[in-house]
Amino acid sequence: MDRTSAATLLSIEASRRLSGRWTVDLDARGFAGAEEGDPLYGLRQDDYVSLVFTHWF
Repeated sequence: MDRTSAATLLSIEASRRLSGRWTVDLDARGFAGAEEGDPLYGLRQDDYVSLVFTHWF
C-alpha cells in the first residue's frame, strides 16, 4: 500500500504438494485505488488468479 495515496497491490502465492505425484499452485494479483498519474494506474485492470494442478510422472 502506498502511504501517500490509496494505491494498493495485493499479491498471493501458494504451493502445496497433494501427494507424491500431484501439486497445486495458486497465484493471484490485484490492484486497487490507483488514481491517474500513479505508477500502478496502468495496472488497474490487470487483476488475475491462476490455479494450476500438476501431475508428475
